[in-house]
Amino acid sequence: MYPPTKKVEDSAKVTPSKSKRKNNLKPSNKQDANTAKMISSTSKHENNSKPSENLIPDTPKKDDKEMPSSMDNDASTKKEKTKSSGSSSSSSTTNESDNDNNNTSRDNNKANTDKKKEKSRKSAHEVKSKGQNEKQVTDSPPKKVVETKQKFTVSLDPHVVDPASLQNLEGTSTTFVEHNCQLQGAEWYPTGSDAWQQRAPYFLIAGAYKSGTSSMASYLSQHPQVVQPLRNGSNLPSRTTELQFFLYRNFRRFVSAQALLSYNDEPPPKTFVKSARTVMLARHYRKKTLTEDTSMVSFDSTPGYLLYSSILPQRILCVAPWVKILVVLRNPVDRVYSNYLYNIRLGGLQDVSFEEWLEKDFDNLRQAGVIQEKSSSSFQDFSGSPAETAAWTQYLLKSDEHAIGRSLYVIQLRHWFKALQDIGRDPRTEFHIVRSEDLLEDVDSEYTKVLEFLGLPDTELKSKTKKVVGDHTQPMNKATRKKLEDFFAPYNQQLYKLMGHGDWGGFWENEARQSS
Repeated sequence: MYPPTKKVEDSAKVTPSKSKRKNNLKPSNKQDANTAKMISSTSKHENNSKPSENLIPDTPKKDDKEMPSSMDNDASTKKEKTKSSGSSSSSSTTNESDNDNNNTSRDNNKANTDKKKEKSRKSAHEVKSKGQNEKQVTDSPPKKVVETKQKFTVSLDPHVVDPASLQNLEGTSTTFVEHNCQLQGAEWYPTGSDAWQQRAPYFLIAGAYKSGTSSMASYLSQHPQVVQPLRNGSNLPSRTTELQFFLYRNFRRFVSAQALLSYNDEPPPKTFVKSARTVMLARHYRKKTLTEDTSMVSFDSTPGYLLYSSILPQRILCVAPWVKILVVLRNPVDRVYSNYLYNIRLGGLQDVSFEEWLEKDFDNLRQAGVIQEKSSSSFQDFSGSPAETAAWTQYLLKSDEHAIGRSLYVIQLRHWFKALQDIGRDPRTEFHIVRSEDLLEDVDSEYTKVLEFLGLPDTELKSKTKKVVGDHTQPMNKATRKKLEDFFAPYNQQLYKLMGHGDWGGFWENEARQSS
C-alpha cells in the first residue's frame, strides 16, 4: 500500500559546480623565450636548406631547343682564345673534341629530360588519384553517430539505482545535499565498482515498534536473495536484524554538531557521508557476497527509524539515498498496550499502572506542544506545519518510552514523505506500508506484496511463525481504551487522508467495532 503524494514542482536542474581548472597550457615568460628561439632556429634552417624538387616540374615548350650547359660554352670559348695560333690539325682536333662534348651533353640532357617527363607523368597520376579518393570520401554520406547517454549503473546489477532516472535529482536533491550532507569526496550514489553498496542496505524496516517488524524481518530473511546483516565487525550473522546504526548513540560521531537535534539549527549539522558509510559497510554487510552475486541484497530492521522522523530521514538519505522504506503499522491503541505489556515482561514497569504510564507521556506531548485543541480550526492549521515539526522534535528529547507518540503515525510519515520528495523520489514507489492486522490474517499475500515492492522474485515462505508473541491475557480497561480511541481518532483520519482513503478509510475504527 502506498500513499498519494503531492506532485513535486519541477525546478531548474542544477548541477553541482565544478572547480575551475587552471590553464596549464599557457607558457611562462621563460617558456616564451625558449619557444621563440626554437621557432627562429627552425625558420633559419628552412631558409638555408635546399628546396625540395617539385612534384610536377615545368615541361618545356615544343619550339624550345636544347642548349648546352654554360660550362660547356665557357670551355669552348677559352680553348679558341688560347690556341688560335695552333696548326690546322690541332684546330680540327679541338673542334672535333668540342663537337663530341656537345653531342654527349645533348644526349645527357635529353635523357634527363625524358626521366623528368616520366616522373612528372607519374606524379600527376598520383595527385589525380589522390584527388579522386578525397572526392569519394567527401561525397560519401556521413556515418550516423548514435549518442548514448552515460549510465551510472552496472548493467548486471538489477537493484542499483541510476541517478539519472530519478525525478528532479539534479534540481531538488542538490539543495538537500548542500544543507544536510558532507560528501567529502564520496559519491552520493555509489557507482562502478562501488555500486554494490546500493544493496547494503537495500531496504529498511523502519517501524513501528510492537507492530510486527520482527516477524517481517524474519520472513524476509528466508528469501534466497536476502543476506542477513553481520554482527559488529565480524563474519557472523547478527543475532538481530535491528542494527540501530542511525540512532543517535551510534551515529553521533558522524554528525558535524554535537547537538542531537538538527531541525532548529541554522545551518543544520551535516552528516559525514564517507566516514559513516565506510563504518556501516565494514560492520554490518558482506562485501564479498554482495559483489560476487548482484542479485543479493541486505537490510536493516530498526523500528526507531520511523519514530525519529524529524531527524533521521535526512541522515539516512545522506548515507543511503537509494534505500527503500518498509513500515508495519498496527492499530495505535493496541500498539500502545502491547508496548506496555512488553515492558512489564522485561521487568521495567512492575509498579506502574498502564494509566499512570500513559499520563506521563501525555504530559510530555503537552509540554512539547504536540497536542493541540482538536475541536478548533487551529488543529488543522497546526498539522503538518513547521511548528508541529519543531514541537515533535522537542517531544523526542523529553520522553524515553514515547508510549503514545510512537502511535502518532501520520506525523512521522509526513516527515518521511517530505524527505523523500526533497531528494526527488516518489513516496508512492519508495515507501510501502503493511497493516499488522492484514499480515496476521494472510501472511502469504502480504509477503508477496512486499517482494513485489522490493523487486525480488516471489518465493514460498517456509516458516510463518510470529517472531514475538504478545501476552494479552490481561484485558485493557474499557474506559482507558475509549479515551485512547478518542485521542487517536483525528490523527487516524489524517492518516487515512494521507493514504488516499481506499480501504484505509475508518479501518481501525471498524475493526474495533467488530471486535467489541
